[in-house]
Amino acid sequence: MRAVLLVALTPSLQTIAAAQPTDPIAASDFVNKVTLDVSSVAKDEESILQFTRKVFTTLQKVLADKNYKATPHFDDESVLSSLKTKKQRAVQFLDTPDCRLHKKSNFILRYRYSLQVPPSKKTDLTFKSRSDAFNTNDWTDKMSVNGGLRYETKLKEQGTAGSNQTAYAFYRQFKKAKYVDPLLRKLGMNTFNSGTIDQWADTFPGLADLAKGSSATVSSNGLTIRQEEVDLDSVTVTLGAKQVTMEPAVVLWFDEKSKSNAFAGELTWDSTVGDSTMSALFDAIVASTLEGMVGSGSKTAAAYARMDCNVVV
Repeated sequence: MRAVLLVALTPSLQTIAAAQPTDPIAASDFVNKVTLDVSSVAKDEESILQFTRKVFTTLQKVLADKNYKATPHFDDESVLSSLKTKKQRAVQFLDTPDCRLHKKSNFILRYRYSLQVPPSKKTDLTFKSRSDAFNTNDWTDKMSVNGGLRYETKLKEQGTAGSNQTAYAFYRQFKKAKYVDPLLRKLGMNTFNSGTIDQWADTFPGLADLAKGSSATVSSNGLTIRQEEVDLDSVTVTLGAKQVTMEPAVVLWFDEKSKSNAFAGELTWDSTVGDSTMSALFDAIVASTLEGMVGSGSKTAAAYARMDCNVVV
């Protein structure tokens, strides 16, 4: 079984910061992600809340077994009764019919938008690259953006708990209408599901090699994900003489067009870079398996497994 730990790196990276003058890399957050087995969770609010209560109740047992103190307790009735689902949003991974962006180059185009009616203005498009090597020049070259567009830049380190292997993720993120609308105009599209790989490569030149000799469409390949999220207010955990604060959330992914149970999910929370106390807590949670609730893989891998990526173009 595996759990994934994502870590936002410190921005002493002048090369990357210079590449994006409008938004320097965030410096101070770890993003801890524990993959969960969510196959039993039905697509309704009560089932989602019941599963979340079980996660937090089990988490409290793990802490008690390690003589860690949580204030308030994760299983306190006042805590569990206050849980509510956040406003749902859709997630789409945009790729060619053969999914060459993800399969051949580890590129990810992720589009997220509100499922509320009327829809909110919360929307974002993320262009992301993953690599096993830490190479800022490679990232800034292949992740360049044409057209004078504004975006945010993020760099995260990704590792698998219990191993020494690490990977890195470099992001260009277009958030809200003020960044998304100019991007659509530059792409020459009405929606992000209406273009071709060569249109994307004109704005993101790192995709040029994938676009050679092809006018393949880029779309969600039939998969729209419904993201359900339940957040918990701040909890202070005491480990010996040390204290850390958690604001955990349970995130669940469902196929929007299906009545089937969740196909991916995680327990996630932020922490401070270099916090050895939080690292010890993370390792304890993973080692416990949360009484068999810890799953394997990542949400993105689970999503691509549901997409039909076998079409030759």
